[in-house]
Amino acid sequence: MNTAITEAFPLVSIVVPVYNAERYLADLLECISDQTYSALEVILVDDGSTDSSFRICENWARSDDRFRALRQPNLGAGVARNTGMSLARGEYVICMDADDLIAPDMIEKMVQPCLTAPDIQVVLSGLDEYIELRTNNRNGLPGPVQ
Repeated sequence: MNTAITEAFPLVSIVVPVYNAERYLADLLECISDQTYSALEVILVDDGSTDSSFRICENWARSDDRFRALRQPNLGAGVARNTGMSLARGEYVICMDADDLIAPDMIEKMVQPCLTAPDIQVVLSGLDEYIELRTNNRNGLPGPVQ
């Protein structure tokens, strides 16, 4: 579905707080970019990252006009999320974390019930957990990402 922003396909705002997420961020942004529902705005709020996360956000904002990147001092994920939500223009808002991955039709499936039953105020999705093992954690032993 290639959707334009109309009454039939309302704008969905996706808010992503970002902090030192260079390792995962591009994967999430790729997932968002490839959504079957394209009436999106993506608000990336870098929360004072010290890695290349903000550069990744800026590159996406330059290459896709649905993406906006902004930076704030490190105030925590909750404040970054609230900052993004205060700038959201969409009829619907979805909050994601920088290390999330989503199915290509997730947004479309979440918006569909709202279009057929306008009194719906909250839509929830399922969760599959993926555990990545690495050896460079704090104790040097293999284990889940902290």
